[in-house]
Amino acid sequence: MNTIEKTIIVTEQEWQERRKAVWQRELESWARSRALDPDYDGDPALEDFFWTGNIERFIHAKVKQSDTPGRFWGWVLKAEPTRNYEALVRNIKNFWEWVLEDPSERLPNNSKLEKMPALELFEKPIQRLGGVNTPILDPVCSVRLFKECYGETFQAETVFPYPLGKEGWQPVLRSEPEDRFLKLSSSLNGYLFFQERGIHYRQCLEVLNHLFSTIPLLPDRRIFHTYLYEDEGEEGYEKGLVGKQYAIRGFLANLYDYNVYHEDGLEAVPHNDPELEALIKEKFNALMPDEYHGLIEFIHRHKEECIFESE
Repeated sequence: MNTIEKTIIVTEQEWQERRKAVWQRELESWARSRALDPDYDGDPALEDFFWTGNIERFIHAKVKQSDTPGRFWGWVLKAEPTRNYEALVRNIKNFWEWVLEDPSERLPNNSKLEKMPALELFEKPIQRLGGVNTPILDPVCSVRLFKECYGETFQAETVFPYPLGKEGWQPVLRSEPEDRFLKLSSSLNGYLFFQERGIHYRQCLEVLNHLFSTIPLLPDRRIFHTYLYEDEGEEGYEKGLVGKQYAIRGFLANLYDYNVYHEDGLEAVPHNDPELEALIKEKFNALMPDEYHGLIEFIHRHKEECIFESE
């Protein structure tokens, strides 16, 4: 079996509902700010950009307000209203041409109030492509840019495909197989098993081969261990490992129809695409290391309680 990938389909109604929901969350954020500061009037320039995609007008408005447009890089990816990939790329190029003309003034500060390096700013949202927190609202455009940036299969180092600015800067993108495996698995888990069937989960349908290509490269197989790495003491504890174990166990429990979220009121595991489920099981059984098969046996033993058990 060479591929099991499917084509992403998004209706216009689904697209408009997704954008309205995202913008509603932004309006709610403004309302909270207004409760603290009655003079706060939201961000009309950002609202115009979100609904029109006119980046030149957005940058001009922000400069006029003495704001730093560079800090809105994530919105450049999020705001394109047309689902047109070429329009998205054009906005990316226009934004970075403007930033790179005067980076010392146009790059935002980081959490340490230091000027953020261009690569750090660039990578922050790009690294989320393909996952549930992708910055691009249209899953078709998100997957296309993901593949342009990171390839059909996993590579540790790639180059952003479009030259940026007058010097033609093409950022070098470095990736870790475990991080990529977890991001894409999260989208797949959402698509297969979540009741809330957001269109962003559909990204997984066209990146399955990329997901599978990470498996032989996983450097730390403890993510599949039956021992739960939650309390090794301050020196031995590795931050984040137990969270990765929780995520993987939850996904695999869903795959084998164990309702690990029953205490949250979920009556049964939804099965949104049983055919794809069967194919995922087949691929995982063929590609995964021995530790994975031990974890599956562990899940069968502990069933709905498998996430928090440890052996």
